[in-house]
Amino acid sequence: KFGVELTFKPFIRVERLSAKEFRTQKINIQEGGMTDRELITRAMQAAKNAYAPYSGLKVGAAVECTDGSVFTGVSVENSALGSSVCAETAAVCAAVGAGKRKFVRMAVYADRPDYYVPCGACRQMLADFSPNAELLCVNAEGRYVSYSLRTMLPTQPKKNM
Repeated sequence: KFGVELTFKPFIRVERLSAKEFRTQKINIQEGGMTDRELITRAMQAAKNAYAPYSGLKVGAAVECTDGSVFTGVSVENSALGSSVCAETAAVCAAVGAGKRKFVRMAVYADRPDYYVPCGACRQMLADFSPNAELLCVNAEGRYVSYSLRTMLPTQPKKNM
């Protein structure tokens, strides 16, 4: 599949959605959902509150729910590495704690030159609730790429519910 690049100053969107997914996204925006830029701004603002004394990499995430509500999360490092929390997981947990279970998309930002992409555990966390969610991966310049979560995590376990 070929992508279409659309430019929004200072943001750039590299479209990687199917035509059907893209039409659905446009409808969501018209019905009062956030624009990509607004969701990215929330993630960038959240990153300022991240706690990263070891790596120095402050990460912020903003997840948009199907009802239009948005929850943010930040990375929180700990000297016991396994106790650290990723921003993406923190955002999903905040939403779930408020009773939300369905997500449209998530913006993830880190102040670094390459696009910040969620780790496999965070992709799976989001996929457990919304396997068709969109990921907006943002770099320090505010440039971003859009991925379908299905593209980044093509085989997902089935739930016994």
